[in-house]
Amino acid sequence: MVKRFRKRYILYRVLCENSLGKDSVRRAIYNSFLKLFGFFGLAQAKLRFIDYDENKNIGILACSHRFLEPVRVSLALTSQIDGKKVNVYTVRVSGTIKSLRELKLKLD
Repeated sequence: MVKRFRKRYILYRVLCENSLGKDSVRRAIYNSFLKLFGFFGLAQAKLRFIDYDENKNIGILACSHRFLEPVRVSLALTSQIDGKKVNVYTVRVSGTIKSLRELKLKLD
């Protein structure tokens, strides 16, 4: 019997003085995860970027439910994006994207 792939959605915030581009944030998070868990871990995590608001520095990404904690660790260990010191932290984790989009609109 094949188990169904279950997703978890993570709402994260990037603390930085300036706004950052979507591509640079995506690349930094991918590289952080890649350094910690390698290509095999990245493939198994099924990391996917859903949305990123450059004005608020808030984004949503999807991953496998089995790799939720490693993804949160790689977010926390992302300390530099484009030469700027940043802090990336998880705001909330959800099984549905709808609830995170509603929360994202309420934040700042």
